[in-house]
Amino acid sequence: MKDFHFPPGILVKQQITNAIGNNMIKLKAKKEIIHINRDDETIGDFLHSTQNEISKIKIKKNENDMVIDQKQIQPASLDLTLSNTVYHLPFTFLDYRRNVSEIIEKFSDIYFDISNGNKTILHKNQTYIIPLNEELDLNHDIYARCNPKSSTGRIDVFVRTIVDKGLEFDKIPPGYKGKLYLLIIPQSFDIIITENISLNQIRFCKEKLDENIIQDRSMETISRKLGIAYENDELALGERHFNKNDGSIRLGVKLKGIGDSKIIGFKTKKNIMDIMDLTKINYYNPEDFFDPIYEEQIKEKPLVLNHGEFYLLASDLKIGIPPQYCAELNSYNEGYGEHRSHYAGFFDPGFGWALDHKGNRNLKGSYVVYEVRLNGPNVALFSDKNGNSQSKFVKLQFYKNSQIPDVLYGADVGSNYQNQGLNLAKYFKKNWEDKYK
Repeated sequence: MKDFHFPPGILVKQQITNAIGNNMIKLKAKKEIIHINRDDETIGDFLHSTQNEISKIKIKKNENDMVIDQKQIQPASLDLTLSNTVYHLPFTFLDYRRNVSEIIEKFSDIYFDISNGNKTILHKNQTYIIPLNEELDLNHDIYARCNPKSSTGRIDVFVRTIVDKGLEFDKIPPGYKGKLYLLIIPQSFDIIITENISLNQIRFCKEKLDENIIQDRSMETISRKLGIAYENDELALGERHFNKNDGSIRLGVKLKGIGDSKIIGFKTKKNIMDIMDLTKINYYNPEDFFDPIYEEQIKEKPLVLNHGEFYLLASDLKIGIPPQYCAELNSYNEGYGEHRSHYAGFFDPGFGWALDHKGNRNLKGSYVVYEVRLNGPNVALFSDKNGNSQSKFVKLQFYKNSQIPDVLYGADVGSNYQNQGLNLAKYFKKNWEDKYK
């Protein structure tokens, strides 16, 4: 790989394209099925399989080099794609001593071929691992971090990226050279997948990511100048919204319907029998998977979130990400409660920041949609006079980009959640709100 250099900060679209051209990011030319050892006594039975034996064979999908689709490249991130083989595991894991393929070979009890249009079901609360098409050959000063895509988090599918001899999920050390793997656990219902779909994304940073955080009290000044945070279309200001200790924006929950809607959230149904095919966009009816939560249900009482259940909720503030920044939600913060507030917490530059043909801003932010699962006791959210939660729920941290991206988040890059309210995942019919009026 040719050694090349970037200014400090999060790499943006044109820099990611440059990195691909220099083979810092590439697709595997050949895909192999890993040998699976079923003779090891530690391997448990697979609950949903009717297959009796696993053939220890290797196959090649393509002898030729593959090309990364330009549609994968977002303003400051890259969509990663599934390869052609799914392995079932009895656990999740990290192992700094061994390559991932060694764990699969020793402990996986079955695999599924999803090449050439083949599909397979991933069952609720089962753990799967899939090699990704993309491989890395990072410079010594380039760090990378992965996160689920928004559409993945909004259907309660838990995914984590791991690498060979990795120390942490989703974090890729500088200088890493090798394969990427995706752990997948559907948590509310079964899903159907196939090769080349994207469930997660990766972003790259010159120097450590934390070194590019805006960590001081300047964030409120920046927001006052650029218009980053809005409450009821007015600039949100003050210590209630801005944490002057770490530069983050404090976000709560909107407990009043957005616009004409009377819905303030969704909760997944119990014992869902339907299966969601992730190749089908604008297809499913929300009522088959979710129950709506209406304003009137919490009239004169709090919204109570129950342990172990999954919710979709909207933020109290609307957020716009200027071109020179990107942002990330902290998915877990003990100061705000024992809950996971977000699976897909990364925001590309331009989210909530649409520009007209003259380059003038014509959008005062978009709401953030939380994917909430409580790990601890039930939580009550009490409303203030403006219909927002009195307590804050999560914090939003901003990072400096290495440079201004050529393209911003929005229609030009096929974004699904610009100018969103309480939007469901892209797999649901776009006119879903009509059923609840």
